[in-house]
Amino acid sequence: MNVQTRWSLGDLYERDFHAWLENQTGALKAGDAGALDWPNLAEEIESMGKSQRRELLSRLTTLIAHLLKLEHGLKREPAAKWRTTVRTERQNLEKLLEESPSLRNAMEVEAERVYPDARNAALSGFDEYETENMAHYRETIPVELPYKVSDLMQIDFFAGKEGT
Repeated sequence: MNVQTRWSLGDLYERDFHAWLENQTGALKAGDAGALDWPNLAEEIESMGKSQRRELLSRLTTLIAHLLKLEHGLKREPAAKWRTTVRTERQNLEKLLEESPSLRNAMEVEAERVYPDARNAALSGFDEYETENMAHYRETIPVELPYKVSDLMQIDFFAGKEGT
């Protein structure tokens, strides 16, 4: 590959990402290593891995936050919405884990890692509905993750609350 072609690929990457993707896909399918834009291709593959990890963190945070709301919130209308969010996040996590099963190995560490954010999100959610009870929530919501990762993914687990 000459320098002009390499620069052309770099320019294509910067100016028309979709065209660059098509070009690189064609080169990969043809087994044409000389036509590959190695630096940008490596960057994009690395970015895809980071994106999947961020999705795992985001979905775990939301799932845990809503389980905390269900477990520690008063019985009121938002509970139905919180259960729906729990179900949705579980389904989306399962799809992500089907596509990238190796992320399942990271779930325990990542659930612990995101727990402070999930706890804060849960407290923020109560703020909207239960401002008068914030001190109670701050005291009763555990500082450490109270759920097992296996429970998080159980279809009927709603942190001690009825799942209907």
